[in-house]
Amino acid sequence: MKKALPVAVALALASSPAPVRASAQVVVSPPAATVTGFATPVVVAVKAAPLTSVNLDSSALHNVESIAKGPDDKPWCTWYLKGHCPLFWSPLIAAGETAPVHGLTGLAAGSSHAFKCLLHGNMIGTLVIV
Repeated sequence: MKKALPVAVALALASSPAPVRASAQVVVSPPAATVTGFATPVVVAVKAAPLTSVNLDSSALHNVESIAKGPDDKPWCTWYLKGHCPLFWSPLIAAGETAPVHGLTGLAAGSSHAFKCLLHGNMIGTLVIV
């Protein structure tokens, strides 16, 4: 479910240094993300804890999805060609919105996973599971 993000929270997230501490567990698309990339290019997340995608970019839709492909049995796989379903995924969101990143429960502690924005190939990052 997409949620509107309060301006104060959005500003606090935008000023967070990267990599983000495990307690934050957000992937931030900052203003001008299509040029600069994610504000959080390395995200450290606690195994099986929620991860949130945050869009602060008023000019574009953004999402988070793994570069590695996973099984085609996840609910979001219907939007992808067979064999091209990402291991984890969030929906596209507009400026000021947040969305959960789905598919993290099976990721092992100690693993790292490259991710990207579906629409903007220069927006890449790494998710580290602890």
